[in-house]
Amino acid sequence: GGVCMRWMKKAAVAVMAMVIFLPVYAESSLSPKDAYETARKDYLCAWMSMAAYDDPISQLGRNMLVNEHWKLSKASVSDELGHARFLIAMSGDKEERPLLILSVAGTTDYTDVKADLSFDKTLWDSSAAAPDKTQNLPKVHRGFKRYADSIWNTQLDTMTVSQILNRQASEGDILLTGHSLGGAVSTLLGVKMIDSGLNQHLEVVTFGAPAVGNPAFVDTYESLLPLKRIVNSGDPVQSVVQKVVKNYTQIGSEERWKPVEGSHYFSHRMMVYLDTAIRNYYDARDAYEKSGGHIPENIPASPPSFFILPLQVTTDDALASDIPYMKKITADYYQKQLPGAIMGTEGKTTEEALYLARQNGCRYVLENELTARTIPSKNNEIQITFMQTLRTVDGHVISYSEYRMPARDMTPIEAALYVAAKVKPSI
Repeated sequence: GGVCMRWMKKAAVAVMAMVIFLPVYAESSLSPKDAYETARKDYLCAWMSMAAYDDPISQLGRNMLVNEHWKLSKASVSDELGHARFLIAMSGDKEERPLLILSVAGTTDYTDVKADLSFDKTLWDSSAAAPDKTQNLPKVHRGFKRYADSIWNTQLDTMTVSQILNRQASEGDILLTGHSLGGAVSTLLGVKMIDSGLNQHLEVVTFGAPAVGNPAFVDTYESLLPLKRIVNSGDPVQSVVQKVVKNYTQIGSEERWKPVEGSHYFSHRMMVYLDTAIRNYYDARDAYEKSGGHIPENIPASPPSFFILPLQVTTDDALASDIPYMKKITADYYQKQLPGAIMGTEGKTTEEALYLARQNGCRYVLENELTARTIPSKNNEIQITFMQTLRTVDGHVISYSEYRMPARDMTPIEAALYVAAKVKPSI
């Protein structure tokens, strides 16, 4: 199940791309266009789920959303039993049906998840029956329910989250998303919306989320909740509830993702889900364009200032498959962030770039180089070096910057985007 609805006519080259709500089909049966729209929605959900955390890449995600004219509200709910962080984003496109995305942050490691599981199941609807008649009633994980209830009742400015969702349901579309515990909580928020009769324009997409309820819960809500659970191969957390506590069942349609070969990162981490979402998005976009599909160009409103050469990347063999994605995600970033940026094509020399920049009325030429090296002596840590040269169109060097960092809490593709955002051309 799902809801077909289009929103936003923004340029698709935007790093925070648009979304179309589609029915959940087997991936192989999708047309190139539908596969692209689905990958685009997953990409946005992955960025939103990442942005709910507090890592450096999460901060970058929030900055990009704001630059894409999303209005963000970041909040957290704390009590003696835990801490739930969540993010609400409202689309800023006034011409289209509004979209609200609520994402919930998860816990960060396996021990946290096991601690979350120390709670027993509780009745989903506590008014449903006397305690001795509860055998086959919907029950859910007590800790997840507490988080969902807390978020539902959280006051943001003048309204509670439930009132905001109520208002949005009458005006636009709602996407609930989250990673790990956050995915479990966003699932229960979706069920709370169904109980309130607000399931017309709702969809839930989760990443590595554990099971939330018993078979009676699943039987009651499976057909009502448009839920896609994205699970990385090798992610132990999505099945941990069923293994630790009896009588839990997963809900929704499962889509299995395969993280890139040879990755040294724990497959449950949100940055690994985001990495796969980035690859899937660009693969689907390329396939759609090859099939004759049209992706709207980002037509600059302002006269062109920058002529930008494609990122030059040098990596060791293990990271070679990352190179095309590094080039694409940084090109998209620059096109969105720099007024009137014109992207050069591969294989141009600096001289040719200067000539083309003058022909196009640009004022500057930007050249970026990135090296990514795996360091076996440091537990296969990946060291990123980024070099940026800014020239006037007559060839005069205005600035040269160099930035080095280990890709610790981000994959190499995410690190390429992060350093491109970090090293801004200084005019």
